[in-house]
Amino acid sequence: METTCPFLQCSLSILPLGIVDYGTIVDQCLEELSKFPVDISFGSMNTIIAGPQDSVFHTIQHLFQFASKKHPKIVLHATFSNCCPKK
Repeated sequence: METTCPFLQCSLSILPLGIVDYGTIVDQCLEELSKFPVDISFGSMNTIIAGPQDSVFHTIQHLFQFASKKHPKIVLHATFSNCCPKK
């Protein structure tokens, strides 16, 4: 049986629902991400974070909790991969 790669990538999008000025919350979330020990690639429609599996999952959990404190209706869309090559 193969062992799982300890390196993980996650493509994520934060979606504050029901507000016009969603950019402020998204910008605050992106700033919050920079506090964590993961690699970050910013895109116009999503953000990719990469790093050790535990760090990525911890970062996603914190980000969702942070965003939920900023706005009561948040959707976090995330796709995880353990087979993307490390840059």
